Amino acid sequence: MTYKSGVLLPGFAATSDGTAGAANTTTVAAVAAKTHVIDGFDVSVGTTDTTATFSIQIKSGSTVLYKTYAKAAEVLGTRIGVVFASGIPAATGEAVTLVCSDPGDSAVITANIWGHTHP
Repeated sequence: MTYKSGVLLPGFAATSDGTAGAANTTTVAAVAAKTHVIDGFDVSVGTTDTTATFSIQIKSGSTVLYKTYAKAAEVLGTRIGVVFASGIPAATGEAVTLVCSDPGDSAVITANIWGHTHP
């Protein structure tokens, strides 16, 4: 839960474990007439024998709100995490997804996203 102007807002968190050499998508379902605000995310790479670069995107529906890249081998066993001080609002009534592209070979990605929902 998050307080905004003295009002307690419901929070959300979603996580997903990928499979070897496959893209990973973590989704927060849409809520009619409400706006999800993304407060942060983190991504970790569990195993890899690849030097491939993969993308990390946060989407509101099909609109990309944030995008960055990482090399799977360089982040092996660590987390890539971002906390957005003011949050990133999604479009009202839209699902939010954290999408990590295929990291290649046997790389496995775990992804987490969290935030709060405005009425």
